Formats: sequence, C-alpha cells, structure tokens
Amino acid sequence: MVDAFQKTAKTTLPISVVANPSEIDGIPVNVAPGSKPTGGVVRGRIYLFTDNLRSRGEALVTIFHELFHYGLQNVVLTGQYAAVI
Repeated sequence: MVDAFQKTAKTTLPISVVANPSEIDGIPVNVAPGSKPTGGVVRGRIYLFTDNLRSRGEALVTIFHELFHYGLQNVVLTGQYAAVI
C-alpha cells in the first residue's frame, strides 16, 4: 500500500513502516502514557506504526495527516508550531 501511494503521490517525503515509535533509531520518542499513535514525522520521514493501525484506510488517513503536519512545520515559525497544534 505504501509503495503504491508513493508511486502516485507528488511527494518525495519517504515513508517507513515500523511496529511502534520505539523502533525509530537514534531518537528518544516521547509518547504520552495511554496514547496509541498511528504515525509521526521524524527528520523529514513519515513513520506509520502498525501496532496501532487497524486498516489500510487508516494508514492512508495517517499519511495525509502527517503530510499536513510536515507542511505546517515548514510554513509556521518553530516557536509558534506548538501553539498552533
């Protein structure tokens, strides 16, 4: 599904699929207790977390959601991003 999306999408943002945030190498990931994230953007890469995704449709929604965050981070000043979100 990710490969098919990347072939048709007009984004060059890479997408990785991992089980959960703890599998992202080299960074401490702060996940609130009890939360079940389905994805995130780290260092210019979208990550999908399969432990919390229930369907392909939910994965696509997560990709678009993370693309929105990525784009917002590029147009809003760093100090203002947390306030906007």
